[in-house]
Amino acid sequence: MATLVIDQNLKVRESQATGTVEFLEQERIKMRRRLEEVEAKLKDFPANMPRAAIELAKEWRTDRALRRLEALLAVVDVDPKSKTYGQIVHQVIMPNTGDEFHHFGWNACSSALSPLTGHAFLERRYLIIPGIRSSRIYVIDCGDGPTKAKIHKIIEPEEVFAKTGYSRPHTIHCGPEGIYVSTLGGGGPNGTDGPPGIFLMDCETFDVIGRYEMDRGPQDKHYDFWWNLPRDYMVSSEWGLPPQFEGGLVPEDLLSNKYGHSLHFWDLRARKNIQTIDLGENHQMALEIRPAHDPAKDYGFCGVVVDTTNLQGAIFTWWQNDDGTFGRGNYSRNVAVVSLAGPLHAGSIWAKRDAHAKTLYADDVARKIGDVLTIKIAEDSKVDNKAKRDLQKETDRSSTFDGELGIDHLVPSIPGFTMSAQTANELKSKADYKDQRSFQDSVTVVVVDIMPNGNLVLFGRREMKVNNEVQFIVVSGVARPEDVGSDNRVKSVYLADARIEYYGQGVLADKQRPGWGTRILDHLSAARTRFEQCLR
Repeated sequence: MATLVIDQNLKVRESQATGTVEFLEQERIKMRRRLEEVEAKLKDFPANMPRAAIELAKEWRTDRALRRLEALLAVVDVDPKSKTYGQIVHQVIMPNTGDEFHHFGWNACSSALSPLTGHAFLERRYLIIPGIRSSRIYVIDCGDGPTKAKIHKIIEPEEVFAKTGYSRPHTIHCGPEGIYVSTLGGGGPNGTDGPPGIFLMDCETFDVIGRYEMDRGPQDKHYDFWWNLPRDYMVSSEWGLPPQFEGGLVPEDLLSNKYGHSLHFWDLRARKNIQTIDLGENHQMALEIRPAHDPAKDYGFCGVVVDTTNLQGAIFTWWQNDDGTFGRGNYSRNVAVVSLAGPLHAGSIWAKRDAHAKTLYADDVARKIGDVLTIKIAEDSKVDNKAKRDLQKETDRSSTFDGELGIDHLVPSIPGFTMSAQTANELKSKADYKDQRSFQDSVTVVVVDIMPNGNLVLFGRREMKVNNEVQFIVVSGVARPEDVGSDNRVKSVYLADARIEYYGQGVLADKQRPGWGTRILDHLSAARTRFEQCLR
């Protein structure tokens, strides 16, 4: 039993702590009695008992039976190149039973190492592990490496009860003022003497400092919490009180909407509840709080276990408005809803899924005929064609005849003559053609067919009418499923057999179209050009 120094203001909490300690001691006695009963039944083994069952029963008669009730910290090798990859390489077995560990955390993190916190050079060395059943907290020293982790300090439940009035520590976050510990129970044996909340621990000595809340407002249940340091506020959620979860879920309380369903917003430094938002009493058990990864953003998310009107879970968004108040996402529009259950069928605890329903972990990428995806058109065409010709041809021929045929006795002599011919041909031509075009747009298309190799055949058409001017975009092509991004988009350059048409109808299109006289002259000019090319 730890020695406590309690001032006059903590007498009430001391009384609550004494009752809680006695309750936990009774639980330990009951647990050990159950173990003794099991050992008594296993003294004489029936002759026909399977050998495996006998060996299992013998284990219960050793110290391993007690170990089964002890919590431990296991260190697993996650280096793929290591010979012990995936194996437990070290264990820290706790000296007590009945702790039941939950969300543990470090003594230092980015929130604690801020220069404004007063301990900017804190070493990330100690792992803080809360026991939700025993209300005991372990501090594990990992300074010599994970395979040499050891118990540095044990904070007994009596200290937690006396200095905070809380019980059932559940989640650890290192924060700007120290180590923040979320609890699920208040004082008393059942944890219902007062609401649960958050308490602080010194991040260097690991002493329990006291409660966080100075003005909790309507907050009477608790679960998770997180903060936005640049904007100096904190958000917390709520689950239920210990009698509502320690013995399992209480169906009557769930159907009566008695579990937590609110978000609480706090002035972080003033420790004051400044606003509470009710998500709706049918949205039972508001649990995990997750802020945006960018601390400059003022929004975040909260997961809700179940909607009692349709047995669906939900993810709510929350944000801070310009006036400093907070809002939440509208359930029908801004919330991602995951169906957890549907109509139940006899013989199975899992609902038979609709043929068109996605699995719990499916993405929203187009895969089937009828699915839609977006083509991101980004076509840049640039042509720079130059042609130069320089042809020359010269011919010089001459012929001389002296008049002698060698048949003077038959034909009279013919006077001689000389012939010469010269020709010259020269052709020079030069052509320079440049064309540069850019077209960017987005069109949503439909998967109209799937090829045998899995490629998607796409077709889409968009019509937009503005001031009696109608514009059309028609896109078709074939896309590989792996080229479709996680945002359900594919670039037009990845389309095979792509065909992209853009045209308009209306006053503007008519004005841009050449008149009939101009078109006739253009046709004649084109025909003359083709004729000249044939002559060449």
